[in-house]
Amino acid sequence: MVLRDTQIDEAVALARQYQVSRLIILEEQASWRTSLQGVVMACAGCSGWHVYAFAAELEQLLGQSVVLVPLTTENRYTQLLERRGRRLL
Repeated sequence: MVLRDTQIDEAVALARQYQVSRLIILEEQASWRTSLQGVVMACAGCSGWHVYAFAAELEQLLGQSVVLVPLTTENRYTQLLERRGRRLL
């Protein structure tokens, strides 16, 4: 789903409250995402239970499901998200 600019601004403001240092959104409409009714995001700087709290607040804010991937460990998947995603913060 496409997010409005106001929703993106609110998500960035919320990320700052959780002291997120990087926030990336994956907007690519790949074939595996056609059945996914939500947003895929990745974040760095937020760890532990704060990741779950941040994801829950994002879902309430955006009004749709959010898949939030922590970027704490670097691997091929997180590198792919960083290459193909759009950095918001």
